[in-house]
Amino acid sequence: TRKESSAASDVYKRQASGGAGTIQHFVDVFTEGKADAALAASVFHFGEIAINDLKQELRSNQINIRL
Repeated sequence: TRKESSAASDVYKRQASGGAGTIQHFVDVFTEGKADAALAASVFHFGEIAINDLKQELRSNQINIRL
């Protein structure tokens, strides 16, 4: 229904998916792109970025993350 889709869109207004190749790309998508959520897979799957390194850098840039 219209009400349900409105409520869902209030949760994440901007999502970014794919294209990240560096930790800085993630920082930029939140700070410059104003994304509310970002997702990626291959950079983690192939070991290009360590999840803990990314989380540490996001926290150091005052970007809220799930633990």
